[in-house]
Amino acid sequence: MLGRTEPSQLDMNQATSSHARNLKYCGALPSPDGYAHFKGSCGDSLELFVYIVEDKISTATYIAHGCAFTHACASALTSLIIGSDLNKAFDLEEGHIEKTLDGLPREHRHCAKLAVRTFRQAITAYYAKRRAPWKSIY
Repeated sequence: MLGRTEPSQLDMNQATSSHARNLKYCGALPSPDGYAHFKGSCGDSLELFVYIVEDKISTATYIAHGCAFTHACASALTSLIIGSDLNKAFDLEEGHIEKTLDGLPREHRHCAKLAVRTFRQAITAYYAKRRAPWKSIY
């Protein structure tokens, strides 16, 4: 049968497996300050919700649709950005997520890229909403 196979526990290192099973920041936030939904090249997608207080990310949650590596990258992303200054957090790169996960297999590095792209899109949406808050009503 053709289809996508999920990685076994043996395919993941301990840090990645721990983040993939961690549901601490999984879920939606009502009325987020920043939100993005981005679909990756592999078909996986990620939704990111952020609350921002005094130019710091106070809370971030995600809903991941895809493989365990996408979930792990989203979990690592939220752990890296919560409490961060917006300007500093915007400099986040795929390598930071990979380092947090103690590396990713080459065939799953795009999951870290998906997480970073979704994050940047959520922050861009936050700034757009802040510039013209009336537009969010329509």
